[in-house]
Amino acid sequence: MSSFDAEALERAAKAARELESSKHVKAAVELSKREQNVKVREYDARKAEASADAEKAKAAQIQIAAEERRKTIAFERKAKEELMSRQQQMERQRMREQDQLSRQREQDMLEAKKQADMERDARRLQMEQQIQEERLEGARRRAEAERANIRARAMAEAEGRILEQRKNEDIHARDIQRRSEAKAAELRGAIQEAFSQLSSTLGSYIKDSTALRNTVFVGTALAVGVYGVREGSRVIGRVVERRLLTPALVRETSRTAGTFGLRQRMKRALGMLPAEEVGLDGIVLEDKLSSRIVETASATTNTRRNGAPFRHMLFYGPPGTGKTMVAKRLARTSGLDYAVMSGGDIGPLGKDGVTELHKLLDWGETSKRGLLLFIDEADAFLSSRSRSAMSEDHRNALNALLYRTGEASRSLMLVLATNRPGDLDAAVTDRVDDAVLFGLPDAAGREALVRVYFEKFVVRAGEDAPRRLMGLLPAARASKIEIGEGFTDEYFAELAARTAGFSGRAISKLMLGVQGAVYGRGEPTLTLEIMEDVVQRKLAEFDERRRLAKTDYTDSASEAVTGTAADAAARRSSA
Repeated sequence: MSSFDAEALERAAKAARELESSKHVKAAVELSKREQNVKVREYDARKAEASADAEKAKAAQIQIAAEERRKTIAFERKAKEELMSRQQQMERQRMREQDQLSRQREQDMLEAKKQADMERDARRLQMEQQIQEERLEGARRRAEAERANIRARAMAEAEGRILEQRKNEDIHARDIQRRSEAKAAELRGAIQEAFSQLSSTLGSYIKDSTALRNTVFVGTALAVGVYGVREGSRVIGRVVERRLLTPALVRETSRTAGTFGLRQRMKRALGMLPAEEVGLDGIVLEDKLSSRIVETASATTNTRRNGAPFRHMLFYGPPGTGKTMVAKRLARTSGLDYAVMSGGDIGPLGKDGVTELHKLLDWGETSKRGLLLFIDEADAFLSSRSRSAMSEDHRNALNALLYRTGEASRSLMLVLATNRPGDLDAAVTDRVDDAVLFGLPDAAGREALVRVYFEKFVVRAGEDAPRRLMGLLPAARASKIEIGEGFTDEYFAELAARTAGFSGRAISKLMLGVQGAVYGRGEPTLTLEIMEDVVQRKLAEFDERRRLAKTDYTDSASEAVTGTAADAAARRSSA
């Protein structure tokens, strides 16, 4: 404990005594009381204010508690809704999985059934083949037995005739000798009579000099006339053959002449023949390729109008991608005649191949509009001369074409088509100015092709039948095909995706197969079942062909040809 402060107490007592003795003590006391009262009132005011603040705080707490309760209720309701939504989603997911599982089960059952049907069909086909082979073997044995019997009968009959002829040989010899002596005597008499008449006629004729001169003159004129007619007919025949007749190597041509050309134009005008198509309408190509063909057609048209030399082209790519069709349209759009020949036709001609090739090129040069010569399967004719298997006749024909196409021509445009551009001779690719790759159609192109050929072979089946009686009455046409349900845009898009790798020709054959399958049924009605049967069969055939022959087409050939073509163009421009 601290010690007591006595001095402080004394000071306080002293102050109290001074205060009592002071004359202002009462006023100080009153002032102190008033201050005390003010403090009491301030305390009461602060107390009242504190009480009001407490009430406000209590009301705020009640409001906060109510808001918390509301939020709690909302949170619980939202959590409950989310729980129910998750449960519903899980239920839907479970139902979808069950549905997918059931569909997968059905698909497996269908696949198993299809596999069983295929195995059954294979066994039936095998049994039919065995039965057919047994029948053929039986027929072969019966034929051999029949030939043996015929041979035995023929030998027996021949031996009998030989034996009979030997027995009657003397009689036949005497009869033949008698007939020959009679004929010889008759011939000697006729010769003697003819010579006697000739001698008398010549004797009287020689004595008449005027008749002799006339005879010599007529004979000379007749000989000269016969010789002139013979040689003139040969010359006229060569001219007619060169200008009017189609060469033997041409398989198809748009060029017509004389009465035949007039008949063609009259038939086309009367509707008995379809109108010639120009442009690329109806041909499905990639945008880049289509633009290039249109540009080439425009350039060729201007080349023909200005009398400039034509450019030679190479179309290469997988089979069935439209090379021949585009070449024909290119010729029609450019105002040229076209002629189609196959490279495989040169080989069988042998030594006549050079002659026929010259006839073809001479015939092409007589075209007033210009001729587009399309050589399909060019690798069969224009392959590399370094191959040891090439015959001498084949080599001569190739050299003849190279000689005739060595310089730019204003009357002939050469378009080569091949599936194997790497097999072409280097001199051939040197004469090519442009190389165009015709690739397989993409998904969009296949969908467009599917729609085009479905419209042509199924929806409009039989509408393109030829007309008769001056094109006024239609010929007998196929029945209209009724289209079932399910052929939607989604189905055609899916079919285009399933036919990846198909060419335009393969899709055309697919739709022709669908048409044949429909007409093979009782009623001409197309259903999804019939469509799927044909599609599955064509897909299997395509897979088998692709397995047997795989070819990769790249732009390497285009680059090689483009390089040689550029060199050739530079040489021609410098010349």
